[in-house]
Amino acid sequence: MILVWRIVVTNLVELFLQDDAQDAAALALRLDETNAKALYHEGLQQAKANPARAMAYLLAAVRNNSTDGPAYAAIARLEEESGKVDEAWYWAAPVLL
Repeated sequence: MILVWRIVVTNLVELFLQDDAQDAAALALRLDETNAKALYHEGLQQAKANPARAMAYLLAAVRNNSTDGPAYAAIARLEEESGKVDEAWYWAAPVLL
């Protein structure tokens, strides 16, 4: 039964993320707060309004899926926009290699 519940929750998260609604990532995170895709999308949504909060979501996305290139690129972009060029290169390196 637990396996069935996990499959349902995982697929619902993916379904929410396919929706273009503003709150799609937030809804997905309510079901699975460790989903790297949902954390990444929420980080992108928060980037302009609250860069610090966006960084927290993006870092969590990287922790939960260390092979997610777009999350590294988004972190590098945030670092660059805040004037931290050295840190931006650090985060961009996995994407560039």
